[in-house]
Amino acid sequence: YMTTAPIVVKGKIMVGVSGGEWGIRGFVVALDARTGETLWVHDPKIYEAGTPAPAPWTHRGVAYWENDDEARIVWGTGYGYLGAVDAKTGLPTAEFGDNGRVDLTENLPRATRGQRDNFHLLPLSSQSAPLVVGDTIIVGSSINDFSITKEMPPGFARAYDARTGRHRWDFHNVPQS
Repeated sequence: YMTTAPIVVKGKIMVGVSGGEWGIRGFVVALDARTGETLWVHDPKIYEAGTPAPAPWTHRGVAYWENDDEARIVWGTGYGYLGAVDAKTGLPTAEFGDNGRVDLTENLPRATRGQRDNFHLLPLSSQSAPLVVGDTIIVGSSINDFSITKEMPPGFARAYDARTGRHRWDFHNVPQS
């Protein structure tokens, strides 16, 4: 099944896959828009981290960033990373974060990579498609709402540099004092 919104850019359909013909969930796929031919498939191996939070394996979309001769597909993952691949090849973008991914738990209060909640889920994911504005990628947060404690990570919207993956800012949905 698919619970994602594809995008079409320059004759290619780009889509994050929650399941279906490619089997393992979390893939990012490029298809020729005229023929349907698979151009590339990127497997970020989110299944290696265990069950993400809060809706296991749900992936709702990708976004596109382009500047001069660079073009990237970016997406949030069920295990708390922001991924980036070259839009032409599907290979991780080495200049973006750590070989094409940024840890969304980094510098986020009460978020520890690998930590599990009382349902044995990872406490943070980003399942909605990012928003690209100029050279900024904005991602939302998904946190498990069944474990309501003060120790849960906040659900900030966070912004990252589209070229480097460097963190730019957080939007605190609950005002900080």
